[in-house]
Order: sequence, then C-alpha cells, then structure tokens
Amino acid sequence: MIKNLFREAFRYKETQCTIIADKKIGIQTAVESIKHNRIGLEEYGKAHPKFLYTLEPIPAPAEPLVAKLMAEAAEKANVGPMAAVAGVLADLAVKDMINAGCEVAVVE
Repeated sequence: MIKNLFREAFRYKETQCTIIADKKIGIQTAVESIKHNRIGLEEYGKAHPKFLYTLEPIPAPAEPLVAKLMAEAAEKANVGPMAAVAGVLADLAVKDMINAGCEVAVVE
C-alpha cells in the first residue's frame, strides 16, 4: 500500500536536512529532536572545546547523548567526534520519529 508522505526541508544554523515521514507529527518531532540535540552539543562544546576540534577519537562522555554517540562512532572510525555529527543528529531524530508513531522516518 502506498502512503502519502510529508516532506520538509529544514535548516538550523549549520544543520541542513530533508525530513520525510508518513505522519505530519513526524516532521515536527524531527525538527524538535534536531534542535534539542544540537543545543545540547553546543553547550557540551562550550564546556569541552577539544571535543569540537580534535581530529582523533576522545573518550565518550556520559552525557549529553548526542556527544556520547558521536564519540563512540568516532572511536570506531578513528576520527574526531565532529565527523559523526550529521549522522548522529539524523539517527536520533529518526528514533524520535519512530517513537512518535511514524512507520516512515527519513532524515537526510
């Protein structure tokens, strides 16, 4: 069965993406998730500037979740954590969309 999909381009500071969902609530959920996690990352970066600039893996913090997941991904790829920022923001937004009841959840 083909569903109607909602699609929206979204930009917040340097973050730019397209959000696709089968429910309108999914779009707003993704936008809120991206903003929330981006703000958490910015606050963490102010307190730990090395996190923003290092080109090598660093230990994962316990919080915020966005920084923790970025550091874990960076460790696997042997790069700095900022290499994972787009993927982690998208992944967290998709998880929130699914938790909001979406069956189709894309953030690219």
